[in-house]
Amino acid sequence: MKRTYSVAATRAKLAGTIDEALGKPKPFVDGQVAAIAVTNMLPLVTADPKDFRGFKGLRFLNWASN
Repeated sequence: MKRTYSVAATRAKLAGTIDEALGKPKPFVDGQVAAIAVTNMLPLVTADPKDFRGFKGLRFLNWASN
């Protein structure tokens, strides 16, 4: 139960993250994925890091680069 609360609390903090290119909030699902990674102190591995830029505390790895 504590872990669920932690993810929910982190998700709430990230809810207002704005997509700079669109000028509106990031999609819900992107925030959910970011919150899970932040809560568990894990980097998010993605081929499209621009979708996740701006989420405070999120570290990500681009597996498609190199």
